[in-house]
Amino acid sequence: MLPDIMVFFKKNLEFERSIS
Repeated sequence: MLPDIMVFFKKNLEFERSIS
């Protein structure tokens, strides 16, 4: 089980990669 903070961090990384 991943904590919410980890899920948010992963989503943020994917978002930054998609806009790069």
